[in-house]
Formats: sequence, structure tokens, C-alpha cells
Amino acid sequence: DVAMLDKQYKATKDVALLDLMAKKAQDAYDKTKDQMFFNTVMYTLQEKKDEAALLKHLDDFAAKNPESVLPNIYKGDMAMNAGKYQEAVDNYTKVAAKDDKNVALFYNIAVCYRNIASEFAEAHAKKGQLMGANADKYKEYLSKAAENFEKVRALDPNQETGKFAYLLYSIYSGMGEKEKAAEVKAAY
Repeated sequence: DVAMLDKQYKATKDVALLDLMAKKAQDAYDKTKDQMFFNTVMYTLQEKKDEAALLKHLDDFAAKNPESVLPNIYKGDMAMNAGKYQEAVDNYTKVAAKDDKNVALFYNIAVCYRNIASEFAEAHAKKGQLMGANADKYKEYLSKAAENFEKVRALDPNQETGKFAYLLYSIYSGMGEKEKAAEVKAAY
């Protein structure tokens, strides 16, 4: 039923079909708790390009399903895609507290911290240099990125989920951790 509506929507781009598809998918999710139906509801809201409705749906869903990590994953992904890296980290960290084996999650957290560090350096460098407290803060962000890439490394040493080795190497190099950088380089 939902799949047929999706096919019709893709053929016609009739927004009314999105509403019907969202309703049917939500009903199916409520009955089955199958993540596929949750994803379908999110898809319909994303297609409508109504961020306020999407965020409201996520908040309502979280209130009804406090054990679910799905709202925080979606909010984290939305924030990361919008360049709101600290907001993404905040959402992903809530998920990590419940799911400490999610490689993609730790990869995203690491990338966000790396991007936060880069933005911080761009905003605070004077003549290309970070000094004093700014240098310490930059290294703190890099350290958090490295910590999360190390979690990825432990969970996915063959880099099947994401290529982390060069990023981890560059972070250790940026922190002045030559031995760790060399070890990562030698391992991959």
C-alpha cells in the first residue's frame, strides 16, 4: 500500500499523495515498529521541504517513543548536513549513550569534531597561528575527533563503513602526535 503510493507520487509529484503515504506509513509503524515505516514518514516530510513539520514530527515521535534513537539520528544528520556540527554532535551523543556499536554514528561524530576544529581554527588564527587558549581549544576538538575515529577503528578496523585512516592520521599530525600518526599510517 505504502509502496504503491510512493510509486504514484514519484510518477505524479502529487503532494496529496505524500500526506496519504505519511499517514499509512505512520499507522504501519505504530503497529509494527518497523524502522522502514518511520523512514517513509521522514521521506514524505523531507519531500515536502517543511523543516518545521519534520522537526515537530521528530519531537512528537521522541515523546511517544523515548527508547528510540531514530529522532536523534535524523536530527543529527540534518544538523550535520546544514553545517551545524555542534548540534549534530549533541544529537549523535544521545544516540551513542544507547548504541555504543554504531560505527557510522562515531564516524559522524568524529567528522563533526574535525569540522568544528577547522572552523575554530579559521575563526581564531592570527597570521595562520593559533596561540594560547585558542591552540588548546583547537587541540581539544581534534582530540575528540581522534577519540571517535579510534572508536570507529576498534569497531571497523577494515574500514568497511567509512575510510577513517587518513583523517585520523591528519588529526594526529595536526595535534603534533607524531608516533600515533606514524602508527596509523603504518597500519593502513
